[in-house]
Amino acid sequence: MSLVMNEIRYLQVADNLAQAIKNGSLLAGSRLPSVRGYAQSHQVSINTVVAAYRTLEDRGLIEARPQSGFYVCSPSTAVVPTATVGKPVDEVLDLIDTVFAAQQNPHFTNISLACPQTGDFYPSAKLGRIMASLLRREPQLISQYSLPPGSRCLRQQIARRAMTLGMLADPADITITHGCMEALQLALRVTTKPGGLCRAGITDLFLSDAIAGKPRVEGSGDSNRSTARYLIGCTGVVA
Repeated sequence: MSLVMNEIRYLQVADNLAQAIKNGSLLAGSRLPSVRGYAQSHQVSINTVVAAYRTLEDRGLIEARPQSGFYVCSPSTAVVPTATVGKPVDEVLDLIDTVFAAQQNPHFTNISLACPQTGDFYPSAKLGRIMASLLRREPQLISQYSLPPGSRCLRQQIARRAMTLGMLADPADITITHGCMEALQLALRVTTKPGGLCRAGITDLFLSDAIAGKPRVEGSGDSNRSTARYLIGCTGVVA
């Protein structure tokens, strides 16, 4: 019976100290009372304190320092397992080298980024003046987000400009997206269903998200860009 009580008692001591560490009463790096001192102040046996301190060591809460005593450990960070990276094949390395070498060529146009090659593509100075003037009149715009389907003023302007291209668009049918990838994804969600027909090339990007199941893919040689424009036009999505 006494053995059971002693076992319960050392666990109680360990739990009390663990709680003190958790709530900040015992800070990281602080020294715990000596085994003898703790035993005397709490009226427990030395063996009970030793067992409690060993339990806290096993939990990673305290550490023993030679000729010094026991100290509270610093909060340990989770050990991130080292990822195993496979060795890339030579063809991939050659392709990467080719791409990086091409980027050093001033005549190279990088079509992987949806941004202009040079800074004079947009009327930057004029746009800057317009933005500054608008923010002076409506400074709250800088901290506001437009909820879907997007800013109504922007959708109205898009509808107006669409008229110059011979398109009659209702602002209510226009959705502003975060780039062309979201626009294509929304278009595919609206215009496709499991088992439907899709042009090759486009579905590769969105198969895991936009289309459940494996679609039947037909057709070749048609412009993916034309297909994308058709899909976007059907749903009134603007990137």
